[in-house]
Amino acid sequence: MEAYVQFRYYDLAIGEREVIYTYLTKSFYVVEEETSIDEIQKEQSYALGDDDSITYIELSFSSKFDDLFFSSIRPDRWQSIKNILKEIKHRRGKMPVVVLFKFIGANNLNSEIVFCIKNKFEKQFDMAIEKIEYLVDIIPSQLNLLPETMLEVIYSFDDSSGKWIPFQATNTNTDESSRFVFSGGKWTIIG
Repeated sequence: MEAYVQFRYYDLAIGEREVIYTYLTKSFYVVEEETSIDEIQKEQSYALGDDDSITYIELSFSSKFDDLFFSSIRPDRWQSIKNILKEIKHRRGKMPVVVLFKFIGANNLNSEIVFCIKNKFEKQFDMAIEKIEYLVDIIPSQLNLLPETMLEVIYSFDDSSGKWIPFQATNTNTDESSRFVFSGGKWTIIG
């Protein structure tokens, strides 16, 4: 099966959409969809802050977050994708730009892995984009501490430390739904 990416967006100029689409089609089959604030709020409420005037970009890859993904996409193409996202943030200035990178798991784990970037400042936004691929080695060890029934694990970029941190994990069994947070090197159930 050909690798694909679902490209969802809100508040992107036609030229910005075309550039992102063009870069993505060099490595993936692309499914493009414009979304709304209501849909974002319903599906990814953690991605929104207090301001509804955001630019939103979601890239959902049909690949696992592992070395194979980054070796299958040429480094220059991955860099081009990152550069256009950084350029969009640069054009928006202090206006919020939210970027979600989604993967269908990591290594042998099938939980959806989500990287959420919603930094207001350009420098932190750029750092977050640049550091994503360097998490390939650490994420499996963090995920091994979770039950195998996890549906989604969300990572967010911490401006103060300049690091990606686990934000929350969601587990849905047939009987109940649970959320976990990562603190002190371990996952703790919060409900």
